[in-house]
Amino acid sequence: MTLPRPALAGTPAPTGPARSRPAEARTGPADPAGPACATFPAEPGRSLRENLLHALGPREPRSADALSALSDATLRELARTGLCSPASVRSAGPATGWPGALAALTPEQTTVAGYCALLGPDVSPSLLAAVGGWDLGRVLAVLDELVARHVVREDESGAPLFHFRHPLLRVLAYTRVPPGRRIAAHAAAARALAGVGAPLSQRAPHLARSAAPGETEAARLLHRAAHHVLDTRPDSAADWLLAALRVHPADPEGGATTLRTRILLCVAAARCGQRAEVVRRMPEVLASPLLPPEERGRLLDVYARMEDGLGRHREARALLAAEPLDTGPAVPAAPDTALLLRSAALSAAAGDLVAVRERLAAFTAATAASPGRAPGDAVRRMSAAASLALGTALASDVTARDAAVADATRRADLLTDAALPEVLDAVVRLGRAQYLTSRHRDAVRLFDRGVRSARAGGRTAELPALLIGHARAQAVLGRLASASASAAEAAGTARLLDCPELAHEAGVIGGWTTLWSAGHEAAEPAARDLAGAGGPSGERGRAAALLLAAVHLEAGRPHESLRLLLSPAADGSGPPGSGRAPWWSLACLAAVAAGLDGTARRCAAVARAAAGASRLPADHAAVLRAEAALVADEAALPLLASAVDQHVHDGALPLECRTRLLLARRLLGAGRLPEAAFHAGLAKSRAEPTGSEPLRLLAVDVQRAIGARRPRGTGSPGGAGAAGLSQREREILALVCRGMSNRAIAGALFVSVKTVEAHLTRVFRKTGTRSRAALLATFGAARPTEVLAPVESGAVARV
Repeated sequence: MTLPRPALAGTPAPTGPARSRPAEARTGPADPAGPACATFPAEPGRSLRENLLHALGPREPRSADALSALSDATLRELARTGLCSPASVRSAGPATGWPGALAALTPEQTTVAGYCALLGPDVSPSLLAAVGGWDLGRVLAVLDELVARHVVREDESGAPLFHFRHPLLRVLAYTRVPPGRRIAAHAAAARALAGVGAPLSQRAPHLARSAAPGETEAARLLHRAAHHVLDTRPDSAADWLLAALRVHPADPEGGATTLRTRILLCVAAARCGQRAEVVRRMPEVLASPLLPPEERGRLLDVYARMEDGLGRHREARALLAAEPLDTGPAVPAAPDTALLLRSAALSAAAGDLVAVRERLAAFTAATAASPGRAPGDAVRRMSAAASLALGTALASDVTARDAAVADATRRADLLTDAALPEVLDAVVRLGRAQYLTSRHRDAVRLFDRGVRSARAGGRTAELPALLIGHARAQAVLGRLASASASAAEAAGTARLLDCPELAHEAGVIGGWTTLWSAGHEAAEPAARDLAGAGGPSGERGRAAALLLAAVHLEAGRPHESLRLLLSPAADGSGPPGSGRAPWWSLACLAAVAAGLDGTARRCAAVARAAAGASRLPADHAAVLRAEAALVADEAALPLLASAVDQHVHDGALPLECRTRLLLARRLLGAGRLPEAAFHAGLAKSRAEPTGSEPLRLLAVDVQRAIGARRPRGTGSPGGAGAAGLSQREREILALVCRGMSNRAIAGALFVSVKTVEAHLTRVFRKTGTRSRAALLATFGAARPTEVLAPVESGAVARV
């Protein structure tokens, strides 16, 4: 039975379906851009409403008030249609002045606004007239009224399309359409779009919300549409496939068609992180006698990949535990190559290099014995190489580690952007291996590609792990603002996907970026919360305890820091490469600050042994800093200098600056003021791009300490050293004091490098100095006004 369509007041009934060009039919209830809130899983202790409001974010307090009045059923409908996409709401900016806009509409305007919300983000007036059965002229007049009331606006390109002024206006307009009328409107939209030849991807959202049980053709169209958008919008594909199963749950062909729909649904749901749907559907699919043998391995790989990507590593390993993965006479058939690669990946994450090599050897043998499997496939080779790279990095196999990471990086670089979505899990493994081996720039570049690919392909299930890796590598490089943003997005996405482990890991990385960028006072509340949520032991507990211990030490509470680090429940134990050396190095520094020399030496010995086992560059540098804290100034200088060199090589900018400042203080204690001034000035200038206020303050303190030890008069404003300098020589001296090289100075002043060198030679002669370090010691810390003032608004401003 066809439900009657509401007529606008004063408009005649339609004489026939309105025609519109296919180009105008850019519509659908779900926004394809950005990760949709299609699932909103109920996190323990959090209702669906709380998940939805959390997704919209704190920028929209008025939206929280408006949505909190809606029923749970309405919120589920909004989540299912994708109308509340966090990306679209946040990108639209704050919603100012709209809360009362819908309340002031007339019934006629309310009806048109509701139908606009049903049809999608871009509304064609001709399609709107066809769906409602209204006169096109009257529809245009009502749209003009909605434009005047600041509810909708015309398309900026000049196309005959209209948009809501804010996504949340569309959300609330949608909720005002009665459910029965909503079904009739979606059915009319599907017919109208079919009449103008619109693609299936535009018709499917309306079919999914209007097709009645038994409509075989609608189920077939939904399956086809889902297959078309599987690689770009898996969340929409999953929604349409669920509707197809609802419309046509069985078929007369013995269940083969239904099985294909269920298989595609499992793949789509796994990609967009709808774990509950996969857990519900996958067992019955795997148990089906109609499932082809070659499909079983692929589906198990999809299942295990989803569990692993969502941080459920134990569940992923359990899925493969019963599968015959070893080759040999006891195995009746060759193992599935997809499962061999997945088993190798899980073994690599656990640091089991022996198992990784066994699985990859079996994979090579299986592909060689199966000519139809394309053994030279670049995607699978990259996945195998990434597993080997991570396995060697975690197992401390130095002889093979560098070659394995370099080979995997090369293979990843050769992959096209179109192929990358198939190996996003391998991107996470390789990025982690690059991070462990201090190839941070390579890791950032790789994670940049991975995050873009995951967003473009709707691979929400793998987005948290990619963002976590991206944040970690960015933080080490000193890009603290970007790292903080990635960590926050990772935590929010992980919470929506019901992944507390990943959310906690992202929160810890966000805590470190806050500590480095804003100081211990800003980082302490979150660090305490994370330590409480992580529990007293386990990987989560150790990660949070290490962060909180660092906060305590920065705050001048070494005893509290040491109490955390020496707790039996969080002793930093774990496999090689899991952070034991940084753990015990921090314990050594806390013990030194607390005056417990014996404890400090024992902690340093454990840290040294852990670094020797892991053989990771960052661990070695951490141990050097700890050992330097145990010895006198002269003995500490080579240790700190080596640590600085390691950080410079790794690109670890915040750690380099902190270590340089430690070195400057030790040089000051040894009476080597020029070198101390050089390192303090260089640390300060290099810390500026990070935006770290704690680093800036530390550098200022060190420079003041150097200035207090300097003989009076050498760098004073009235000192004779700078009195005979020309204007150009003063400019060059000022830039030298800022730590700039001759080439950089030449670029800033628009002169040649030889000109800079000639002027600098005269500066040396006139000031009685022999090196750049001596210039920094004489003029850098005191910042003499008569030297720097002439260039403050000139050359320095151009740098």
